[in-house]
Amino acid sequence: MRKTMSDIQSGSVDVILIIIIGILVVIMAVLLIILFQRNMQKKSEGQTPGTTHSAQKDGNTKVPDIRQRVVVLKNGFLPLNIAVTEGTQVIWTNSSGAAIDIKSDKNLFQQQHIENNMSYSFTFQKPGVFTISTVQSPSHVQHISVSSSTP
Repeated sequence: MRKTMSDIQSGSVDVILIIIIGILVVIMAVLLIILFQRNMQKKSEGQTPGTTHSAQKDGNTKVPDIRQRVVVLKNGFLPLNIAVTEGTQVIWTNSSGAAIDIKSDKNLFQQQHIENNMSYSFTFQKPGVFTISTVQSPSHVQHISVSSSTP
């Protein structure tokens, strides 16, 4: 069977299309990595999405926090240290790529197993300074300072 010039050109077009699609996939992957890094940078600057910070009401009464989100990464907690008021629900989301277990230094809660991309939450009911760590890497610790919600 003999190939004509148009058969050869058609095959070249297919190869070129595959190369173009490959380049577009690489560009999209790079853009996603850049967006992820910018999002993580904002989180480390205290701009964690879904966080409600304390506010003043009527100049005297403090409105308590509602939620504080924490991301657990391969290299530790983000943000590393947080300050909240009584009644704040802290939500730890595991983004480490593997299942982890977290625990508290003062037995606030039983050791919690968190699968990758899953969350665990705990509402802090009393003031104090608490340390949360991962069982897999005990040096990865987070300090949570809980203040009284009453003035």
